[in-house]
Amino acid sequence: MSTYNTDPQFYGYIFLSIGIIIRYVIHRRRFNRRNVAGLYGFSSFEHRVIIPLIEFVFKWAANALILLGIFMAIKW
Repeated sequence: MSTYNTDPQFYGYIFLSIGIIIRYVIHRRRFNRRNVAGLYGFSSFEHRVIIPLIEFVFKWAANALILLGIFMAIKW
């Protein structure tokens, strides 16, 4: 008998929690990047262009994980 848990509901909870953690980290980094005036502080133009693009991609991936986790966690 296998000791691995292959229940889709279990993986749904895993995907849901990973998606929530990714969104939390992105929002925390955005909050900490702001200065006293409420503006984003980047060290260079390249960082100003690349970092929001990377955050955008990871935020959509996190949203997909959250939706996948919700659909897998619900037993039909």
